[in-house]
Amino acid sequence: MSKRQFSEISAGIGANEAISAIIKHAEDLLKAACDLKREIASGKQPESRNAGCISRISKDLLPAVTYFADSSPAQQTVSSNKAPKLDESLRLPTPTVLTAWTPSDTSSMLPPLPSINDPVLDKAAFTHSGMVSGPSDMSYERLEWVGDAYLEMFATMFIYQTFPKLPAGRCSQYPGKTHRISPEFDFGSSNGQGAKAKTHKKVLGDIFEAYVAAVILGDPDLGLVRASSWMKALWGKELAKEIKTEYNSRQQSQQAAIQAGTNNPTSLPAPISQDIHPKTMLIKTIGTKGVRIYYVDENETVDKKLKQRKFTVGAYVDAWGESKVKLGTGTALSKTEAGAKAAQNALENKKLMKKYEQKKQEWEEAMRAQLQYD
Repeated sequence: MSKRQFSEISAGIGANEAISAIIKHAEDLLKAACDLKREIASGKQPESRNAGCISRISKDLLPAVTYFADSSPAQQTVSSNKAPKLDESLRLPTPTVLTAWTPSDTSSMLPPLPSINDPVLDKAAFTHSGMVSGPSDMSYERLEWVGDAYLEMFATMFIYQTFPKLPAGRCSQYPGKTHRISPEFDFGSSNGQGAKAKTHKKVLGDIFEAYVAAVILGDPDLGLVRASSWMKALWGKELAKEIKTEYNSRQQSQQAAIQAGTNNPTSLPAPISQDIHPKTMLIKTIGTKGVRIYYVDENETVDKKLKQRKFTVGAYVDAWGESKVKLGTGTALSKTEAGAKAAQNALENKKLMKKYEQKKQEWEEAMRAQLQYD
């Protein structure tokens, strides 16, 4: 058969298809060949069934065998989608990589999509497990698992360093807000791969996580830095309001520290946060014997943007002949934080606090006078 005929037979077949065909027929071909060998060794006339089986399998394998006979080793591996050999350990970011957000990280524009340097991982990041050509080929499932772990670590470190006064419970809600953008990210807006990613949001979220892993694993030197910088900008866009508020709060604290003549700005608490919990401060301010301060759940809604529940809690007091007097209200993503905000709201009502502080003082003076009389 001529070279031209070989090329025509193998036209349209690639390395993946050729390997899959050989694997598919290998067991049947080996069995038929062994049966034929035993028949010849025993002096029997070979059965036409075994010979026919070998002939049929050979015809099925002809395109695959021709492909490998007619192509160079480089051509045989160029379209491979097998898992590449990676380092035995995953890369961990250094503290210099995951630094705090600043207002410069809150651009309204989407950051450019980082490229995947490894062509095998690039293909795998957009390949569903049901679409792989062979058992050794890659899909995005394992990449998604790795990418999810990296995203959780990125979000945790960014939040931890940016919001030092944020309660732990509130910190745990921020990753939900950051991860919310993943299924909504449009690959097509950055690198023209929108056609690949136009699918169900759940699947698109999986692809997003796989893409992050592919960027990191496909570039041993700079992949981690490129992926974390990209996510920092992407999340910074989503958390712009919170980042700017925190940044301004720190600036105000630093200004106050400078005016107070100290070189340690962090020694002053942020305006919203206090070293003493607001509920404790409220008790210290107006609490005394016979005064009951309590908190009531007043409302529960769903934040449409965050897709999380929001709670409204009211702070009330029963004291000095008055009952169910509302001191303040707070709304937050947890009842604990909402209660703290309600107490803070009460403390900021200077007129009301002055009234009850005076009543507290008068009552305590009357009690001391009564003790002295007795």
